[in-house]
Amino acid sequence: MLGAFPWDKTPQFLIRDRDGCYEDRFRQTVREMNIREVLTATDSPWQNGYVERLIGSLRRECLDQVIVLNEASSYRILRAYSCYHERTRAHLALGKDAPEPRTAQLPESGTVVELPQVGGLPHRYEQREAVSCAILTEWRALKHAVQRQRSPCLCSRSTTGRN
Repeated sequence: MLGAFPWDKTPQFLIRDRDGCYEDRFRQTVREMNIREVLTATDSPWQNGYVERLIGSLRRECLDQVIVLNEASSYRILRAYSCYHERTRAHLALGKDAPEPRTAQLPESGTVVELPQVGGLPHRYEQREAVSCAILTEWRALKHAVQRQRSPCLCSRSTTGRN
């Protein structure tokens, strides 16, 4: 919990199920952080639909497709999937755009290149000129994040240029 909210700002509520993995130490930490726990009813996944949808998407689109070797590997994979989900993956509720809107690329912008993401299963397609510009933009964002000592979204260099 402390790693999820390292800054002074914490949520007011924590909606969670009644899984046995939440031990006394976890509940004590939540109380110390002044977060009120809201428990869902037993066997009622629809009461936390957003989380259930995210977990399902993570399993289907990411974790079922790759081999996780250790904890560091899982963080790397989940970070890459998070970037893919926010920057590339089409969302029907957003008119088949990503949460971070993409600009249209004209056919005259160059030849189309295939950019593997999240271990290579999903791909992003862009014009070659847009890719070199994206790499430069991402390098600048990483440099800025390091200067501010923040943890940036560390997508593969060739995937996208937004941060």
